[in-house]
Parts: sequence; C-alpha cells; structure tokens
Amino acid sequence: MGLSFIDCVRMAFTKVPILAVRRCLNRAALEEAPLESKQLETHYLAGGDIRRVTDAWIRNRQRRGPLEWDYLCAWDLAGEDPVRMVDVVIDGKLNPRARDFFDQLKVAMDERTTVSADG
Repeated sequence: MGLSFIDCVRMAFTKVPILAVRRCLNRAALEEAPLESKQLETHYLAGGDIRRVTDAWIRNRQRRGPLEWDYLCAWDLAGEDPVRMVDVVIDGKLNPRARDFFDQLKVAMDERTTVSADG
C-alpha cells in the first residue's frame, strides 16, 4: 500500500500531487484504514478532493460504517461532503433526497460491477 517508483513516475506524468497522495496514504495507514495509491490517483483525476474523501474513509472505518470507498468518491464528485454523508448514514438520519441518491448510486455501482464482470 505504499508508493513505488513507477507509481511516482506515473503520477508525475498525469500531474497528480504525489505529496498529497503520500499524506493521505500515511494518514489512512495510521488510522488502520487501508488505501491504495491507485484509488487516490483515480479519484484525483476524476476531479475529486482526495483529502476530504480520505477523512470520510477513515471516519467510516473508525465507526464501522457500511460505506465503501467508491460510494464516498461518488458522493464527493456529486458536490456533497462525504464526511457528512458518513455521519448521516451511520446515525441513520438520511433525508429522502439523500436516500434516493444513495439508492441510485448503489444500483449504478451494481450495474457497473455486472458489466465489467461480463465483458
């Protein structure tokens, strides 16, 4: 779960901030919430905030939440705060709009998994 030399070279070519990725990886490792550099790199290239999603991932793992990394990334890319999403889902205070979004996201993630497994 560290950064290899090849990872660093690839990130340099794609203009991904290596130090920011390294900080997120270190923080996640200290909090025992394992991440891979490829996950952070992918989210950054999609236009997401890797620090904010890493904070949400750590909080989710600490509170034994049900959310996966992909859900938190999608929530971030939708313009919402993934840390707040973790709190809302774990505390069970999900408003109807957020619940609809979460249900649609779950269906989309399942369809993506099915499509990639088939072809």
